[in-house]
Amino acid sequence: MDYDFSELSTYLIVKRYLSQPDKNLPEAIELEKAIRANLNYNDEVDFSSFEVRDRLSKIVRKEKEKIEKFINITSWIVIILLGISFINRISTLISDPIAKFIIENQTTITIVSILLIILMLIVSVGVLRRSNLARKLAIVFLAYKIIQNFLEPIMVKFVYPSLHDLKIDVPKSIADSMYQTSVVFSVLISVVFILLYGWLIYKFSNQEIIEEFT
Repeated sequence: MDYDFSELSTYLIVKRYLSQPDKNLPEAIELEKAIRANLNYNDEVDFSSFEVRDRLSKIVRKEKEKIEKFINITSWIVIILLGISFINRISTLISDPIAKFIIENQTTITIVSILLIILMLIVSVGVLRRSNLARKLAIVFLAYKIIQNFLEPIMVKFVYPSLHDLKIDVPKSIADSMYQTSVVFSVLISVVFILLYGWLIYKFSNQEIIEEFT
Protein backbone atom coordinates (compact mmCIF):
# COMPACT_ATOMS: atom_id res chain seq x y z
CA MET A 1 0.00 0.00 0.00
CA ASP A 2 1.46 3.37 -0.99
CA TYR A 3 1.15 6.28 1.42
CA ASP A 4 1.32 9.95 0.60
CA PHE A 5 3.73 10.81 3.39
CA SER A 6 3.31 14.55 2.78
CA GLU A 7 -0.24 14.10 4.09
CA LEU A 8 0.76 12.11 7.19
CA SER A 9 2.30 13.32 10.44
CA THR A 10 5.19 11.51 12.08
CA TYR A 11 2.72 10.28 14.70
CA LEU A 12 0.54 8.53 12.10
CA ILE A 13 3.52 7.04 10.27
CA VAL A 14 4.98 5.63 13.50
CA LYS A 15 1.54 4.42 14.65
CA ARG A 16 0.98 2.53 11.39
CA TYR A 17 4.48 1.09 11.49
CA LEU A 18 4.06 -0.24 15.04
CA SER A 19 0.72 -1.83 14.08
CA GLN A 20 2.38 -3.93 11.34
CA PRO A 21 2.43 -7.60 12.39
CA ASP A 22 5.42 -8.36 10.15
CA LYS A 23 8.13 -5.69 9.90
CA ASN A 24 9.54 -7.41 6.79
CA LEU A 25 6.46 -6.70 4.67
CA PRO A 26 6.86 -4.05 1.91
CA GLU A 27 4.39 -1.73 3.67
CA ALA A 28 6.38 -1.91 6.93
CA ILE A 29 9.66 -1.30 5.11
CA GLU A 30 8.15 1.73 3.36
CA LEU A 31 6.94 3.14 6.68
CA GLU A 32 10.34 2.50 8.27
CA LYS A 33 12.02 4.55 5.55
CA ALA A 34 9.62 7.42 6.19
CA ILE A 35 10.36 7.28 9.93
CA ARG A 36 14.12 7.36 9.27
CA ALA A 37 13.62 10.46 7.14
CA ASN A 38 11.29 12.21 9.62
CA LEU A 39 13.36 11.45 12.73
CA ASN A 40 16.77 11.75 11.05
CA TYR A 41 17.65 8.09 11.71
CA ASN A 42 20.44 6.80 9.50
CA ASP A 43 20.57 3.28 8.06
CA GLU A 44 22.66 2.05 11.01
CA VAL A 45 19.82 2.55 13.49
CA ASP A 46 18.39 -0.86 14.39
CA PHE A 47 14.59 -0.69 14.43
CA SER A 48 14.37 -4.04 16.18
CA SER A 49 16.20 -2.72 19.25
CA PHE A 50 14.30 -2.05 22.44
CA GLU A 51 15.52 1.56 22.66
CA VAL A 52 14.20 2.51 19.21
CA ARG A 53 10.87 0.73 19.64
CA ASP A 54 10.46 2.29 23.09
CA ARG A 55 11.06 5.76 21.68
CA LEU A 56 8.60 5.15 18.84
CA SER A 57 6.01 3.88 21.34
CA LYS A 58 6.47 7.02 23.45
CA ILE A 59 5.90 9.22 20.38
CA VAL A 60 2.58 7.46 19.71
CA ARG A 61 1.54 7.39 23.36
CA LYS A 62 2.28 11.08 23.95
CA GLU A 63 0.47 12.26 20.81
CA LYS A 64 -2.45 9.92 21.42
CA GLU A 65 -2.89 11.37 24.93
CA LYS A 66 -2.99 14.91 23.48
CA ILE A 67 -5.60 13.90 20.88
CA GLU A 68 -7.74 12.08 23.43
CA LYS A 69 -7.56 15.07 25.80
CA PHE A 70 -8.70 17.40 23.00
CA ILE A 71 -11.64 15.15 22.08
CA ASN A 72 -12.72 14.64 25.70
CA ILE A 73 -12.46 18.29 26.74
CA THR A 74 -14.25 19.48 23.59
CA SER A 75 -17.04 16.94 24.07
CA TRP A 76 -17.59 17.82 27.74
CA ILE A 77 -17.61 21.56 27.03
CA VAL A 78 -20.26 21.01 24.34
CA ILE A 79 -22.30 18.78 26.69
CA ILE A 80 -22.20 21.40 29.47
CA LEU A 81 -23.11 24.28 27.14
CA LEU A 82 -25.93 22.27 25.57
CA GLY A 83 -27.18 21.30 29.02
CA ILE A 84 -27.29 24.93 30.10
CA SER A 85 -29.05 25.86 26.86
CA PHE A 86 -31.58 23.05 27.30
CA ILE A 87 -32.37 24.06 30.90
CA ASN A 88 -32.67 27.69 29.82
CA ARG A 89 -35.14 26.79 27.06
CA ILE A 90 -37.28 24.67 29.34
CA SER A 91 -37.26 27.18 32.21
CA THR A 92 -38.20 29.97 29.83
CA LEU A 93 -41.19 28.00 28.60
CA ILE A 94 -42.54 27.31 32.07
CA SER A 95 -41.57 30.35 34.14
CA ASP A 96 -41.32 33.55 32.13
CA PRO A 97 -44.81 34.82 31.06
CA ILE A 98 -43.46 37.37 28.56
CA ALA A 99 -40.99 34.97 26.98
CA LYS A 100 -43.66 32.27 27.04
CA PHE A 101 -46.05 34.54 25.16
CA ILE A 102 -43.39 35.17 22.49
CA ILE A 103 -42.43 31.52 22.24
CA GLU A 104 -46.04 30.41 21.91
CA ASN A 105 -45.94 32.06 18.51
CA GLN A 106 -42.79 30.20 17.62
CA THR A 107 -43.66 26.77 18.96
CA THR A 108 -42.18 24.88 16.03
CA ILE A 109 -38.86 26.74 16.24
CA THR A 110 -38.66 26.12 19.98
CA ILE A 111 -39.43 22.40 19.65
CA VAL A 112 -36.86 22.03 16.85
CA SER A 113 -34.27 23.87 18.96
CA ILE A 114 -34.87 21.56 21.92
CA LEU A 115 -34.70 18.47 19.70
CA LEU A 116 -31.43 19.73 18.20
CA ILE A 117 -29.98 20.21 21.68
CA ILE A 118 -31.01 16.68 22.68
CA LEU A 119 -29.57 15.29 19.43
CA MET A 120 -26.26 17.09 19.97
CA LEU A 121 -26.08 15.87 23.56
CA ILE A 122 -26.38 12.33 22.18
CA VAL A 123 -23.79 13.11 19.48
CA SER A 124 -21.39 14.53 22.09
CA VAL A 125 -21.65 11.32 24.10
CA GLY A 126 -21.01 9.44 20.84
CA VAL A 127 -17.86 11.50 20.29
CA LEU A 128 -16.69 10.59 23.80
CA ARG A 129 -17.25 6.93 22.87
CA ARG A 130 -15.23 7.51 19.66
CA SER A 131 -18.11 6.87 17.25
CA ASN A 132 -17.16 7.94 13.73
CA LEU A 133 -20.84 8.61 12.89
CA ALA A 134 -20.99 10.97 15.89
CA ARG A 135 -17.85 12.74 14.62
CA LYS A 136 -19.48 13.31 11.23
CA LEU A 137 -22.72 14.53 12.82
CA ALA A 138 -20.68 16.89 15.02
CA ILE A 139 -19.12 18.41 11.88
CA VAL A 140 -22.60 18.88 10.36
CA PHE A 141 -23.80 20.53 13.58
CA LEU A 142 -20.77 22.85 13.68
CA ALA A 143 -21.41 23.85 10.06
CA TYR A 144 -25.02 24.61 11.03
CA LYS A 145 -23.78 26.77 13.93
CA ILE A 146 -21.52 28.69 11.53
CA ILE A 147 -24.52 29.48 9.31
CA GLN A 148 -26.58 30.39 12.39
CA ASN A 149 -23.91 32.77 13.69
CA PHE A 150 -23.55 34.31 10.25
CA LEU A 151 -27.29 35.05 10.17
CA GLU A 152 -27.64 36.33 13.75
CA PRO A 153 -26.26 39.86 13.12
CA ILE A 154 -28.63 40.14 10.15
CA MET A 155 -31.52 39.11 12.39
CA VAL A 156 -30.55 41.74 14.97
CA LYS A 157 -30.23 44.44 12.32
CA PHE A 158 -33.32 43.76 10.25
CA VAL A 159 -35.73 41.65 12.30
CA TYR A 160 -35.54 42.62 15.95
CA PRO A 161 -36.96 46.09 16.74
CA SER A 162 -34.96 48.77 18.55
CA LEU A 163 -35.95 50.09 21.97
CA HIS A 164 -37.39 53.17 20.28
CA ASP A 165 -39.56 51.02 18.00
CA LEU A 166 -40.85 49.16 21.04
CA LYS A 167 -41.94 52.55 22.46
CA ILE A 168 -39.96 52.03 25.65
CA ASP A 169 -39.54 55.27 27.58
CA VAL A 170 -35.90 55.88 26.62
CA PRO A 171 -34.55 58.93 24.75
CA LYS A 172 -34.22 58.18 21.03
CA SER A 173 -30.49 58.96 20.95
CA ILE A 174 -29.80 56.50 23.79
CA ALA A 175 -32.12 53.88 22.31
CA ASP A 176 -30.44 54.13 18.90
CA SER A 177 -27.00 54.02 20.50
CA MET A 178 -27.90 50.89 22.49
CA TYR A 179 -29.37 49.29 19.37
CA GLN A 180 -26.23 49.97 17.29
CA THR A 181 -24.06 48.69 20.11
CA SER A 182 -26.06 45.47 20.21
CA VAL A 183 -25.57 45.04 16.45
CA VAL A 184 -21.79 45.59 16.68
CA PHE A 185 -21.54 43.28 19.70
CA SER A 186 -23.57 40.63 17.88
CA VAL A 187 -21.25 40.83 14.87
CA LEU A 188 -18.10 40.50 17.02
CA ILE A 189 -19.50 37.53 18.97
CA SER A 190 -20.61 35.86 15.72
CA VAL A 191 -17.14 36.27 14.18
CA VAL A 192 -15.51 34.71 17.25
CA PHE A 193 -17.85 31.71 17.21
CA ILE A 194 -17.57 31.28 13.43
CA LEU A 195 -13.77 31.09 13.78
CA LEU A 196 -14.09 28.68 16.73
CA TYR A 197 -16.54 26.37 14.95
CA GLY A 198 -14.44 26.49 11.77
CA TRP A 199 -11.34 25.50 13.75
CA LEU A 200 -13.22 22.61 15.38
CA ILE A 201 -14.41 21.38 11.97
CA TYR A 202 -10.79 21.50 10.78
CA LYS A 203 -9.63 19.53 13.84
CA PHE A 204 -12.37 16.90 13.57
CA SER A 205 -11.55 16.50 9.85
CA ASN A 206 -7.84 15.99 10.61
CA GLN A 207 -6.53 12.53 9.77
CA GLU A 208 -4.97 12.13 13.22
CA ILE A 209 -8.35 12.73 14.87
CA ILE A 210 -10.25 10.56 12.36
CA GLU A 211 -8.05 7.55 13.14
CA GLU A 212 -9.15 7.68 16.78
CA PHE A 213 -12.75 6.97 15.77
CA THR A 214 -14.31 3.72 14.62
